[in-house]
Amino acid sequence: MGYGSFPMAVRLAIATGMRRGEICALRWQDIDLESSSPTIHVVHALTQDKGFKLDTLKDPKGGDTTRDVPIGPKLQSWLKEHRSCQESELHQLDFAFDNSLYVVGNPLDKSFKKPEVLGREWRMLARAEGWKGSQGEPPRFHDLRHTFATLAIQDKVMDVMALSRILGHKDASMTLNIYADALEESKRNGMDAYDATL
Repeated sequence: MGYGSFPMAVRLAIATGMRRGEICALRWQDIDLESSSPTIHVVHALTQDKGFKLDTLKDPKGGDTTRDVPIGPKLQSWLKEHRSCQESELHQLDFAFDNSLYVVGNPLDKSFKKPEVLGREWRMLARAEGWKGSQGEPPRFHDLRHTFATLAIQDKVMDVMALSRILGHKDASMTLNIYADALEESKRNGMDAYDATL
């Protein structure tokens, strides 16, 4: 897919299920790439209120919250490559790299990518490629979040409680309600596998 803020945003969405506003608000200081357990700390989201502003995430009871999303080896590699490209681009222009830069923003002017721009870029790609979603329409950027969650459930990659925490749902019942169709297939596959062991 190549280097750039748009490809990195798509990779983040499909590998973590993060929301568009969370991806656009993500800074390098929110990512721990070097520890034995690489993690994205989802601290902010861009919200629209007479323009976009950086907001601290809120929990359902009104308090501030941070959500930790583990980083797999593939995403870790993509992030390191993306960071290296940003550092090189800045170095060539005699600018210093700064951890407060946005991961999918413009490192030259230190700006974030607007979620609406990210959505527009995705729509253009989906139409150009002729992609169709489950309803016959081009998929939306938000559908990458659904793809992440559906695959995690169908392929039994993680349990619903862990998935709920990664997605930032207030509780597992919300995740169950949204992804009930995927769970039905998972239940069927699970029972078929169990039946084979009898």
